[in-house]
Amino acid sequence: MRRALTLPAILLVFAVIPYLPTLWFGFVYDDIPFIVRNHRLETATIGEILLDRTTIAGAESYPGTYRPLRTFAFALDTRLAGKAPWFFHAANVFLHALATLLLFVLLRRLLRTEDAAFYACILFAIHPAAIEAVAWCSSRDNGLMLVFFLGALILHRASRERSLLGIGAVVCFALSLLAKEMAATFPAIVLLHDRSDRERAPLGRRRLVLYAAYAATLIGYLALRAHVLGDQAMQRHEPWGGSWTTSILSGVTACGEALERCFIPVSPRVFTFDYQLPLTTSPLHFWFLWSVGMLSCFVFLGVIGLVKRLPLALFFLWFPITILPVANVIYPINILFADRFLYLPAIGPIVLVSVLFTHRPERQSRTLRVLRVAMPLLFGVAFALVLPAWRNSETLWSRAVASFPENPRALTGLAAARRDEGALESARELLAHARRSEPTYWQAYQDGIAVAALSHDDGDAWRIASEWVNAAIGNRPAESAEIAEKCVPVLRTLVEKGRAKEALSLGRLLERAGTTSRDFACLYAVTLEASDLADEAKPWRRRCDVGR
Repeated sequence: MRRALTLPAILLVFAVIPYLPTLWFGFVYDDIPFIVRNHRLETATIGEILLDRTTIAGAESYPGTYRPLRTFAFALDTRLAGKAPWFFHAANVFLHALATLLLFVLLRRLLRTEDAAFYACILFAIHPAAIEAVAWCSSRDNGLMLVFFLGALILHRASRERSLLGIGAVVCFALSLLAKEMAATFPAIVLLHDRSDRERAPLGRRRLVLYAAYAATLIGYLALRAHVLGDQAMQRHEPWGGSWTTSILSGVTACGEALERCFIPVSPRVFTFDYQLPLTTSPLHFWFLWSVGMLSCFVFLGVIGLVKRLPLALFFLWFPITILPVANVIYPINILFADRFLYLPAIGPIVLVSVLFTHRPERQSRTLRVLRVAMPLLFGVAFALVLPAWRNSETLWSRAVASFPENPRALTGLAAARRDEGALESARELLAHARRSEPTYWQAYQDGIAVAALSHDDGDAWRIASEWVNAAIGNRPAESAEIAEKCVPVLRTLVEKGRAKEALSLGRLLERAGTTSRDFACLYAVTLEASDLADEAKPWRRRCDVGR
């Protein structure tokens, strides 16, 4: 009895104590649109959160996002403690501790040994790859998804003895889907679990009904998501490198890097915040072949285990299955990879390492015994090095720029932090650097125009807008009209302030890009008329008047 209470208590210590400093951390990056500037959190009802995507801040930047459970959690936090960062961080730490305990309950039943389950949960609790999912408030979706994912799996296993618990499993599965899309892999994990379990229940009517309930839940979720998001439900990022081949090769390489990161938590080849790996353009690239080799070994051993009905088969296949939604192989997304994506998939490799280190310890070699002690220490050191970066936006992006001084995402992130602090000149220089390092990184142009507006420097805004549209016309003509439309506010400012020369120059550039909106037509007509080009202005004036 004492051991049954002691082990969970120790796990709570490992899951909570290392993250206590986050209670003094601030909001960073997406926390600003999702929480700080999301005023609907204070008034939105449950129905609005579930069915009205405008309650999800950042909808323009993340058009395919539908995670209502996260929005509900943010709304609850806001009404309990306002926009106090410490409360949001405390909720994330609580979810991490709960996930650790649920993982221990699950593994103790699956592995039938407390030693392996306990060791695995220690590694999970302090794994550096989990920091992004816990220390970043906007990653609340990962904590919620994992808690309900593990809860559903525990209840599914227990439903063999009490069939009514299957209802709880279906409910938990539905909640995990509403937290994050990665939970869609749950039915596959359930099938692998049932196949690899030597004590599995016979495939009777109740089991088939439960499988059907999972399928119906998934279909219902997809239908609800499509209804709420509309055309944006299937919106996807263009293939990485502009090619499906490059996108798939790069996605597989990133997955291999992620699998390696489960064992070796600090890698010099990745950016602190998001994996910024060079795109893989050839199947003969070393890191692609390395990734294929590692992933193939896991899949091969998992299939062999399934044939022999070995419980570990589930964990060999856990990573390849759960990583699929974010692997950029089936469906390109706007990030090649990030640590928060590992919160669920890392469980498989961690369990395998734990079984290796705890199986018959009296017969293990000295090397294994040393590694068994060294791995938690390595994780702890890496954890201590990575966690402080999440203190605020300045520390997060400064570290990224120091490691990758030419990375446009890092430069733009640091510029946003400096802009929010009022250091507009520093932000302007960083954004100019980002544009030079990657001329097609559109965010650097958009933020540059915003900084110029804050600085009341209309000339700089005009120059940046002109650069942006020219870059779009030259590099991505299919996007030029959409990008040019985002520069119409700059044209409006120039017109209102009587800067006719710059307005005419930008107007002709926007016309060349294919802008056709009524706002542009009206502004361009005024610009042409002010430049004594009345005949040229007539068709634009008619277009403007037609829209009235």
